[in-house]
Amino acid sequence: MKILAIDYGSKRIGLALTDEKAMLARGFKTLENNSDLLNKLMEIIKENDVRTVVLGNPKNMDGSLSNQSREVLRFSKLLAQKISPLEVILFDELLSTEEANEIMSFLKTKKKKRKEIRDQIAAEIILRRYLATQ
Repeated sequence: MKILAIDYGSKRIGLALTDEKAMLARGFKTLENNSDLLNKLMEIIKENDVRTVVLGNPKNMDGSLSNQSREVLRFSKLLAQKISPLEVILFDELLSTEEANEIMSFLKTKKKKRKEIRDQIAAEIILRRYLATQ
């Protein structure tokens, strides 16, 4: 049973995927946020035998909904309809992108490459945090 994590952004969508036993998380892919996004996600879910989708929910530090969180909630409803009966789990992603930036800085990732992988790393962080709660 694989789990797919999504770091949803207005321009790019980072994806991370577990192994077959849903124990290990790894960055998987970055997609552009465009009109074909739901179809691309559906293909990825089918091709990788995904059983659960974890969607990062970027709440404010005080736990209230941010503007981006409201957009994620809207997207989660569309995604849930598209992939039904699979489950979409909203999971707090507090500071995952900042942590991804720190990791890339520590690893001295070139700035050009950072844009490509930042969202994948953030999705991997979300997925690892989710797995740690299970």
